[in-house]
Amino acid sequence: MKCQNTGKFAALLLAGILLLPISAMPVRAAMFTENAAASDYEFETDGVTWYLGSPTATAVYLSHCVTDQTEITIPTEHDGLPVRLASDFFGKSSDTIASVTVKADNTYYTARDGVLFNAAMTELIGYPRGKTDSAYAIPEGVKTMRSSAIMNNAFLRRVDIPASMTSGIPFSGCPKLSIINVATENTRLSVVNGMLIDNDQHEICRRPPQTVLTTCTIPDGIERIGAGAFMDNTRLRSLTLPDSVNRIEDDAFNGCSQLTDINIPDGVQLLCNRVFAGCTALAAITIPDSITHISNGAFQNCESLQEVTIPASVNTISSGAFSGMTNLQTITILNPEMQFSTQNIPVICNAYDTETQTGTFTLTIRGHENSTAQTYAGQYGIAFEVLPPPYTPGDVDEDGAVSAIDAALVLTYAAQSGSGEPEEQSETWRNAADYNEDGAIDAVDAAGILIAAAAAGAGNE
Repeated sequence: MKCQNTGKFAALLLAGILLLPISAMPVRAAMFTENAAASDYEFETDGVTWYLGSPTATAVYLSHCVTDQTEITIPTEHDGLPVRLASDFFGKSSDTIASVTVKADNTYYTARDGVLFNAAMTELIGYPRGKTDSAYAIPEGVKTMRSSAIMNNAFLRRVDIPASMTSGIPFSGCPKLSIINVATENTRLSVVNGMLIDNDQHEICRRPPQTVLTTCTIPDGIERIGAGAFMDNTRLRSLTLPDSVNRIEDDAFNGCSQLTDINIPDGVQLLCNRVFAGCTALAAITIPDSITHISNGAFQNCESLQEVTIPASVNTISSGAFSGMTNLQTITILNPEMQFSTQNIPVICNAYDTETQTGTFTLTIRGHENSTAQTYAGQYGIAFEVLPPPYTPGDVDEDGAVSAIDAALVLTYAAQSGSGEPEEQSETWRNAADYNEDGAIDAVDAAGILIAAAAAGAGNE
């Protein structure tokens, strides 16, 4: 009986809660409600509308704010919870904001000269988009910056980096920024030919987007091109990467609309998200055999590319990697078991309409018969051209070794050809037999195969 009474009480309590008007529920409860009204995710103070981001039980996170005012004060708390800012808060908020302040009781943030920092002044959190100063010196003692700390500011021309700064130097969407200075006492960061370099990580952190140089050679020893390092550099036309580079991060060359010439070093294994997206002048690209994965939107909107060959080393291609390529005529896929992402927009298409979620396909895919590339082409009604089967030069009998037996088979075929009655062979057989690739199968090919077999037997390449 006791358990039954408890169950009845719980049911009545639940019914009572469900009958409460929504207005009586606290905002943080609405944050967890899937169908809550949009108004439940915003609140207004002093002419500023604040929008709530991801819900949490310990803090209210603000995704951005909208206002026509030039100065805002960051709230200390809301609905009984401390306020925190999303990582991209300043990148999304109103561009009228020129100055930021915090209240005296805020123990998490502090502001100096209208710029927001953490309370300890070791992290630069936000430089307002509407701040009109042409130069800014990051205070000594600051060690890091958030990814959107200085973002989409149309006035900054120069930034001075202190000796204390050790990492996190993004400056995306700052069209006038052309000068970056680093304190001589800073042993971690340096500037070479306008490029900001992390000496410890052997990484290019940033190149000012409006540098007048149109060609650039990255210094030898650099191992990584950082995220967004050359993003939106609309003057860069040619860039040479050293063999030491083994990683190119997200958006590294996104929006480099004049870039026509760039090499991908053999040590790079992954083409990251949107790495060459928007490189509309890029007319040719060689993807090395070291690449194993091509990420989301890697070559999206590369409108000048007409032919692309994806080597057999590539195992997966993600969503939209080759989308919006209006002039792409052929794409050759050498891995017969290539994995294609099925999320979002098609992996390969000439154009994509986001409203109707339909693609345009005027290209031809070249690949092996019965391959995943052929399946992909059939799925989207793309023209497909079958490639000849792969072969190993000299391995005529396809037993995995180049031997005297292969040479004998070639000699026999050559003799039959001389009498006008050669035995019919497959294209793969003929390609392997034409060892010197001169278009003829003869004794010269047999001799080359014998030499190769002898070298292999002796343990030489």
